[in-house]
Amino acid sequence: MVLPVFSILILILLTSCPSYQKPAPTVPIPKQIQKEITYSTVTPPWKVWEYEEIKEQEINYIEAFERKGQLEEAFERYQLLEKTTTNQLTKDLALLYKLNVALKLGKSVEVLNELVGYVKEKNIEETKLPSKLMLLAIYSYYHQNKLDQCFAWLNLLAKNTEGINQKMFSTAQKTGRMLVSTLPTDKFQVYKKRWGELSFLIPFFREDEYRRLKDNKPKVNKINWFNSAVYQPTISEEEIKPVESLLEYKDKKISSLPDFTIAAVLPLTGRYKEHGTRVRNGIDLAMEQHFAGTGHIPSVNYIDSAIYDMELTREVKTTDEEGNEVVIIESIQRPELEIPLATKIILGPMDVKANELLVQEPQLQDTPFISFTKKEGIAELAPGCFRLGVTASNQISELVAYATVALGYQSFSVFYPDNETGRELANLFNAYVTAMDGEVVSSNPYKVKNISSMRSAFIKADGNLGEAVFIADAPDDTKSLISNIKKLQPEIVFLGTALWNDKAVISALGSQLEGSIFVTPFYYWSEQARVKDFIQAYIWKYSSKPDILSAQAYDATNLVLNIFADDSSAYHNFFGALKNAKTLHGVTGLLQIYPNREINRRMTVLQVQGGEAHEVMTSGKRLR
Repeated sequence: MVLPVFSILILILLTSCPSYQKPAPTVPIPKQIQKEITYSTVTPPWKVWEYEEIKEQEINYIEAFERKGQLEEAFERYQLLEKTTTNQLTKDLALLYKLNVALKLGKSVEVLNELVGYVKEKNIEETKLPSKLMLLAIYSYYHQNKLDQCFAWLNLLAKNTEGINQKMFSTAQKTGRMLVSTLPTDKFQVYKKRWGELSFLIPFFREDEYRRLKDNKPKVNKINWFNSAVYQPTISEEEIKPVESLLEYKDKKISSLPDFTIAAVLPLTGRYKEHGTRVRNGIDLAMEQHFAGTGHIPSVNYIDSAIYDMELTREVKTTDEEGNEVVIIESIQRPELEIPLATKIILGPMDVKANELLVQEPQLQDTPFISFTKKEGIAELAPGCFRLGVTASNQISELVAYATVALGYQSFSVFYPDNETGRELANLFNAYVTAMDGEVVSSNPYKVKNISSMRSAFIKADGNLGEAVFIADAPDDTKSLISNIKKLQPEIVFLGTALWNDKAVISALGSQLEGSIFVTPFYYWSEQARVKDFIQAYIWKYSSKPDILSAQAYDATNLVLNIFADDSSAYHNFFGALKNAKTLHGVTGLLQIYPNREINRRMTVLQVQGGEAHEVMTSGKRLR
C-alpha cells in the first residue's frame, strides 16, 4: 500500500508552507546607470533592531542615558548589568547594547575583543555568531578600514540571513553596495578580483563598475556613526591594538580542499556534448565562487562518459580460406574509467545507461556519486548512488500540495497522453490527490498530438471537470483541448508540469491560460536573489543563458562543497557526511537528502496572472 508514503511526503511539504515575505532582489547589471543612491541613508547597526527587542526594565532605564548622549555612563551601566544579571535574555541584550555604545564611541577594537570573548564563552565557531553581533563585527572592521574582513563577514551574514531575516539581509545588501561604491579608484579592481565573484557581492561590483565607466571616481563616504557622530574614516596603525586572530574570518577548511577530491562523469564529446558542457559550466562557476579570495581553485577531474555510448562491436572486412572477401563482427572492449584514488565524490552521470554501467565499475564501489538522471529508483542500483534529477513525483507532489493546501481545491480531472510518461504522471497525480483526501472525478487519456482524440477525451469527460484540470502534457500541444475546456468552464484552473514553463507559449495563448498553475525546478525570470545572482554570474562568465542542467550542477557542487566546509571528518567518510548533509537553499529549489539517497527538491510553483507567470511559492515558502 503506497498511500501512507504519499501522505508522509505531502505532510513534509505542508509543514513548510507558511506566509512568507519575498526577499528584496539584488541589483541587476544595469543597462543604464540608475539614479544616484544616497549612502547617508544606510541604516546604522543598532537601528536594525531598535524597535524589535523585548527589552527588560533595566535595559530601558540604561537606554535613557544613551539617548541623552551620556555614552560612557551608558556603557558602564550596560557592562555592570551584563555581569550581575542571572537572566540570560537580559545578559545577551546588555552585551548587544553595550557593544552598540562602544561602536558609537569608536571603540572598534574593544568590540572585536568582546566578540572573541563571547565566542570562547559560548564555545561556538566564530562564523556562528548571531547576526546582530556579526553586523557589529563588520562595522568594527570598517572603522579600522579592514575591508577584506568587511567583505568576508558581510558575505557570511548574507548567507545566514537570506530568506530568514529580511531586515538583516536588506541591511547586508545596502552595506555591500555602500562598501563597493566607496572603494578608492586605485583599489577597486584589487577588491573586485578578491571578492567580486561571490554570489552576494557580484551585483554590487558590476553595478559600480558600470557607474565608474561614467565618472571614474568613488562615491563620497557619508557615514558618521562612530566617535560620537564624528566619523573618522581611518585610524592610524599606531592607534590600533591587535585583535585576537580568532575573529579573523578565514575559511581554512575550504581553502585546503585538495585537487581531484571531486570528479565529474559527463558527456564531453559525442552527441550529448552540449548537455555535458552546460553541466560543466555550472560546476566550474560554483567552484570559482566558493574559492574566491583563497588564491587557489581546486581542480575537478572531468571524465568523458561518451565511452559508455560507444559500440562494443565493429565490422571488419577480411578474406576466407578461398580468398573470398567476408565481413566478420569483432568485439571491442570498453576502456575503463580513470578516476584518481583521491576522489571523494563523483558528480554525474546524466543518463540512465551511463548510470547503470558506472555502478559496475569495480574501483568505484566505495565512492559515492550524485546522479543527474530523472529515472525514479535509480539510487537503488548501488549503496553509493545518490540521485538529483527532475522526477515526476517531485513535480506532482509540489503541484498537489499547492493546489490542495494553498488554494483549497478538492476535486480534479486529469487529461493525459496515452504513453508511458503520461500514464506515470496521471497515476502519481491520482495517488497524491487521494493522499490529501481529494478526488479525481475523471481521468481521460488521449493519443499524443491527436486533436480528434483529445476532443473525444473531452466529450467522454461529460463536463465532469472538478475545480481544477491537470493536463499532463505541454500546453502548445493541447491548445484545442484547453480551448474546449475553457469554453465549457471559463473560470476553470489548469494545472501543469515543468512542460508549461514556456514564456512564449503562455504569451501566445493569452487568456486561455489565465490563472493556470505549474511547477518548474528552475525559473529563469525568478525574482529570488540567489537565482538572479546565479544567472548574472553565469551570463557574465559564459556569455550565454543558464538552463536547468547548469543550474542543477551548480546546486550539486555547492551541496558537496558545503559538506567539506562544515564537516572536518568528510575526507575520511564522505558517504556518511553526504547522507547527513544540511538542506541546501539552491537556485533549483530546496534540496534535502532523504534516507533512501533520493535528493528531494522543493521547487518553484508559478501562476499565470495578467498573461505572465509569477512565482507564488519557492523552496516550500508561499510568496503570495
